[in-house]
Amino acid sequence: MANENPAGQASAGLPSTSLKSVTLLLGSPFSGSSLLGQSLNDIQGIAYAGEIDNMHRFAFPMHRESNHYRSRCAICITHDPYDCPIYPLDPQPLGDPESVAIDAYLEVLSRFNEPFVVDGSKNVDWLWYLNARGLLDVLPTRVIVVTRSVWAFAASQFRAGNTNIYQSAEGWRNIYRHVLRTVSVLAPPSLLIRHEDFVSNMDKWLSRAAWFVSDRPHNIFEPKPLHCIGGNPSAYAIREEFDKQGHLRVVPDHERPVSMEKLS
Repeated sequence: MANENPAGQASAGLPSTSLKSVTLLLGSPFSGSSLLGQSLNDIQGIAYAGEIDNMHRFAFPMHRESNHYRSRCAICITHDPYDCPIYPLDPQPLGDPESVAIDAYLEVLSRFNEPFVVDGSKNVDWLWYLNARGLLDVLPTRVIVVTRSVWAFAASQFRAGNTNIYQSAEGWRNIYRHVLRTVSVLAPPSLLIRHEDFVSNMDKWLSRAAWFVSDRPHNIFEPKPLHCIGGNPSAYAIREEFDKQGHLRVVPDHERPVSMEKLS
């Protein structure tokens, strides 16, 4: 079967790595993916990479019109100096999507040195982009569909400036119709998590998500630094134990991620 490459077995032309699988989060904006991703990052052996589709090197065509390319860590950008071990500070050239090979994607995943990596890009066409380059043939690939209720999504869109709630609801429907068709056609192992369920019973749903991502029924909570691209900064907790004294630059409150106290 195409999506059952044995763990630890390198494919021809691809770098050998301890990477065992990748899980892609698919869904709409405002779906709670940043909170879920950060929570999974605190599980032993799992790393959250953020929205990899934003990286310049992949030149994902859907971002070209808006020039929405980002290649720096959303957490380490608050550090002075910037010191991210995963995403470099140097300007990244815009790639050519016609020449991008899947080994470039695997190289990014392998930087985390964890067996299970979560890609929070959410855009379902990003999965098609990777599938066209052979991802499902060379690495076990899973999907978590992340969603909120349609009216919660419309309310978030309203606060972001789109006052037409019916247009927002139609957009939500179209996104998830595309997601479900894609999951049906490509048939990766999949799990659906509603944001409302996740925040109301985090222990249950984080345990299920970690089991799904790692194939381990029992997982160990092991907080570690978060390094990711994009996402919702308000969902990222400040983890003082990972910041050197005087390391964070002083930024206004409205630019800061929420504190652990605000999350609890």
